[in-house]
Amino acid sequence: MQSNPQVAKIVAATTFVEGFRADYLITSVGAIEPDGALLDFDVNEVSVVKAMMSHSRHILLAADHTKFHASAAVEIGNTRQVTALFTDLQPDERLQSLLKQQQIEVIVSEFAG
Repeated sequence: MQSNPQVAKIVAATTFVEGFRADYLITSVGAIEPDGALLDFDVNEVSVVKAMMSHSRHILLAADHTKFHASAAVEIGNTRQVTALFTDLQPDERLQSLLKQQQIEVIVSEFAG
């Protein structure tokens, strides 16, 4: 049975990350669904990001406004896990309401546009 070197690298990276605890993780996503689902495109990268998220006390999410209407297939997590969202424009009302309910701070760049 032949192993895939790419899979071996992802497993090694995930195992490595699981050995640490971080105060803060700064990350991004491919898309944010209106229900708070955080999505990305690469199934291999997602396993590493999930491990990083589960071992971080605070998750700082950087996502420009295009991520609020984008589509991606692989679920990373949910906005419930996020401490703060850094973006260039306010999310639509539905997502804003959800983030407020989840007590997630939304920081809109003053340099947007």
